[in-house]
Amino acid sequence: MSFLSKLTAAAARLFTTDDAVMVEHGRRRQVQETLWREWQHTDDLEYKQRLGRLVGQVQVSWEIQMSSRPLAMEVEDALRQACDLWPEAVLWPYPLRRLDEQRQQPASATELIALLDNPEWEIRFVARHTLAWLGGEAVPSLLPQTNNNQSALRSTADWLLRSIEADTTSRLWPQAARLVCPRCLVRCHAHWVDIPGPMPLGYYGCRACGQSREFLEWTGHIVTVLDSAMTESYVEQDNIIRGNWLKLRSLFDCNRVEIIQASDEDIERFAVQVGNDTDELRQPRYAEMTCTVMCQLSENTQRILQHTFGEVRQVRETTNER
Repeated sequence: MSFLSKLTAAAARLFTTDDAVMVEHGRRRQVQETLWREWQHTDDLEYKQRLGRLVGQVQVSWEIQMSSRPLAMEVEDALRQACDLWPEAVLWPYPLRRLDEQRQQPASATELIALLDNPEWEIRFVARHTLAWLGGEAVPSLLPQTNNNQSALRSTADWLLRSIEADTTSRLWPQAARLVCPRCLVRCHAHWVDIPGPMPLGYYGCRACGQSREFLEWTGHIVTVLDSAMTESYVEQDNIIRGNWLKLRSLFDCNRVEIIQASDEDIERFAVQVGNDTDELRQPRYAEMTCTVMCQLSENTQRILQHTFGEVRQVRETTNER
């Protein structure tokens, strides 16, 4: 190797080392600043005391001092990084482990809100961050706290709602049109609610149940099926989701309807639901939707279907001769 090559390689190693040191320093600084902001803004005094052991006497810029409280996901990420960076973070693996365990079998939003008043600071910490993780499912339970001026949880609820807004938007907004809730077979959508302050709250979740944790990525068609022989709530087949209304007993986003085997009574109940559907995205589509019927129906049921859907096709069942 020539002298010039050796010099170039040595310089490369030097700059790589410096860059790694700078990156590590920047990471430590960012974690410190995030936790300092959380320490400054939290109103949970016992939790604040524990955070104080991490931030110590760290000096922060005027800009950081004037910054708002970091979002819940930012705080959690900073605490997990602190466990890797500092011996002083020896306290934090346990509450973070409890948080992970809670998420495996999360309590309801109402139960978690009740835990925000628990005497143990670790339980309060886990409840706060589990509510943020629940996302849209927690919003209806948090909203009343923001409208109650006498509630000690008002500022915490507002912080959690803004954290949910930021988290669901960053995770779900780019692909919302391709996401379907497996509970409801309804697509992901933006929800807007009024809360105190100059701006409404916007978060992403299932248009029906509001949950924002579990979705199917689906670009194919969805078919509403009424078939008494079908035991599953839905099946995926040939790029089509076939949702069983007889199991779900609720309306969902679909492109067409197939009635394979169902009683006149069930079909009429289904048609009543469709007629009373107030979903702004779904309701206008029924007048253009095709309903395929593969079983014998009464004349009255046929008339109801013709009044409900744009086109009703009667298809005779055929059996293959052996």
